[in-house]
Amino acid sequence: LSRFGTLKKKKKKKKKKKKKKKKKKKKKKKKKKEEEEEEEKKKKKKKKKKKKKKKKKKKKKKKKKKKKKKKKKKKKKKKKKKKKKKKKKKKKKKKKKKKKKKKKKKKKKKTLFPP
Repeated sequence: LSRFGTLKKKKKKKKKKKKKKKKKKKKKKKKKKEEEEEEEKKKKKKKKKKKKKKKKKKKKKKKKKKKKKKKKKKKKKKKKKKKKKKKKKKKKKKKKKKKKKKKKKKKKKKTLFPP
């Protein structure tokens, strides 16, 4: 059938037409479901509006707790200063290593003179 390309094209066109019809039916069902869900959400919002007025009074008490959290952030800055002190100790160890290297250079000079 690879040589007869015309037969393949006719079969493909028939399959595409069937798929388009199925999609149109699904879209109509989705629109009906979405409209029903939107109507139910509007009814729920009317009931929630009465409950929201009571919750607003409780939110004012929560704002006072947020101010206490800012004090905890200042303690974190003190920990950063301790890390800087540790870096200074590492520099002292490096100076001791440099003194040892100078002694090795003196031994090399002694070997060059006799031969």
